[in-house]
Amino acid sequence: MNHSSSPASEIDPKPARPILVVEDNPGVGQLLVRHLTKAGFTPYLAPDGQTAIGWLATLKPVLVLLDITLPDLDGSEVFSRIRANRSTERTPVIFITGLVGPDEEEALNRNTDENKCYMGKPFTRDKLLSCISRMLGEELPAV
Repeated sequence: MNHSSSPASEIDPKPARPILVVEDNPGVGQLLVRHLTKAGFTPYLAPDGQTAIGWLATLKPVLVLLDITLPDLDGSEVFSRIRANRSTERTPVIFITGLVGPDEEEALNRNTDENKCYMGKPFTRDKLLSCISRMLGEELPAV
C-alpha cells in the first residue's frame, strides 16, 4: 500500500509499523516505499517538510526517513520539530542525503545520538534495512 501524499485524514487509524518517508524526489521516494513495504512496514511518503509535520501527530511513526534537502523546510528544521513534539521526541530518524560520501557518513554516525543516523545516497536495500534494524533495535526478516 502506497500512502503517497495522502492527507492526514486518510491515514489508517492503526497502520502496521508506520514509517514516515520525507523525500521530494519521486523516484527515490517510490524506491524507499517499495523496500519498506516488502520489509513489512507501512510507508507514508511526504513530498515536503510541511506535509511531514502535519502527519506526525496522526501517524505516530516507528521511524522517520528524512531527506536533508527539501523544497520548503530543510531536513534540519523538520528534525527540530520532530524533537520538539513530546509524542515524537524519541522517534528514530534516519537522515538520507546525497550531500555526504561514505567517509563523512561514517564520521557523522560516530558522533550522533542513538535515535538519529545518516545514510548517504545512493544506497542499497541491504544498507537501508540494516540501518532501520539498528535504529529500531531489532532484526528484520530477510526479504
